[in-house]
Amino acid sequence: MSKIENHRAQTLDQDRLAASQGALGDSHEAPNDRQVQSVGAWDPSEQSRVLDAPILAELVDAAKRLHLDDFGLSAAAAGRLAATVRLAPEAWRAAEVLADEDLVHLVRLYTLAEGRGAGWKAGAKSPVIALCRMLRRRGAWPADLTAWIKANSDNRFLPYGSLADRL
Repeated sequence: MSKIENHRAQTLDQDRLAASQGALGDSHEAPNDRQVQSVGAWDPSEQSRVLDAPILAELVDAAKRLHLDDFGLSAAAAGRLAATVRLAPEAWRAAEVLADEDLVHLVRLYTLAEGRGAGWKAGAKSPVIALCRMLRRRGAWPADLTAWIKANSDNRFLPYGSLADRL
């Protein structure tokens, strides 16, 4: 095969590759200025990376309905809000705007939800830990909250978190 035929074969292979990727995702410029498509990966844990005001409001509303099955949430809302247990501790800084009473409600919600619903288990990464730290920093820790958490959860990391995270 001559150099010209070899080059044509490589170009044809590149064109086939670009055409096969054409319907798959975002376009990017290829080095030879042709459009090439790439496929992104969907990560369900990235579904709710931000804790914004509407999500906080929905969580506080649910936290005020602890006595109801599924906290009065639809299955879709429960699934969406359960994703918040996977937020990084830094994301919970958004809850700083909440009143102390609402933070306590959220602590109770996440404590109970971990035992009641699928998708709410968080172990050492539980939002309860970040929320409890917030309450302690404010000097708003209710005297009975530790005992309540221990009585209503089998998560050994609540309310203080893992020893490794505190070192």
